[in-house]
Amino acid sequence: MSNTDFEGKQKYYSDYRMDYPDEVIEHVVDRFDLTEDSTVLDLGCGTGRIGLEMSQHVSEVVAADPDTGMLEQGRQAADSQGIENIEWKQATGSEIHHLDRKFDVVTIGRAFHRMDTEQGLSNIEEMLRDGGGLSVLTSTEWFKRGTEPWQDTVHEVVQQRFDDVPDRTGPISYDMTRTETLKSYGFQNIKKKESVETKRFSVEEAAGYVLSLSLAPASSGDERRSLTEELKEELGFMDQLSQEIEFSVVSGMAPD
Repeated sequence: MSNTDFEGKQKYYSDYRMDYPDEVIEHVVDRFDLTEDSTVLDLGCGTGRIGLEMSQHVSEVVAADPDTGMLEQGRQAADSQGIENIEWKQATGSEIHHLDRKFDVVTIGRAFHRMDTEQGLSNIEEMLRDGGGLSVLTSTEWFKRGTEPWQDTVHEVVQQRFDDVPDRTGPISYDMTRTETLKSYGFQNIKKKESVETKRFSVEEAAGYVLSLSLAPASSGDERRSLTEELKEELGFMDQLSQEIEFSVVSGMAPD
């Protein structure tokens, strides 16, 4: 069994993390001319949100993650949707070379910042077919980075309930952008696609999202209900919360 920061939180991750918009998935499909004969590796797949969507466009998806609980949630989601062309593998970015396969595209979602970049990207280069490439998908993380007043209230409540909760710091910047990182490893013809959607949350969904984070303790349904009720009280019984979510895809062709 795995032992990760998400131990005991995989169901919350499956139920309360956001899906990527259709246009984000379609951008990856169009960018690499994926067809029903193509294969995709979804690395750091979590509960398989990207892989489940990509499976509708290609022949096969291999969904890899070190967390067996995440993989099990993904399998259950695939079974419930009748999806049969995903192979679930326990592996990190440093271990994927053991798959001994070639892919048309490797996708990485919100796991990119957790990856051993040097080893992972080197392995990815070796696993891409000629003409293949890498797509890194990201979206706004509102709990620590968002700017809406209601998010401040959620953060304050959570800081009172849990230990070692990081401060809210606003929008994040990296020493190297995703584009610069891909360039530094030789990926070519790099493009960035951005989109913005207004997402609406119930208070229960906001509580579930918080409990899916690595900073949260493993918890039961009672914890979610208790957190939801406290948030409703502190937020003045607001029914709907909204946030502009920024989605981006940075993709590049395999090095020569």
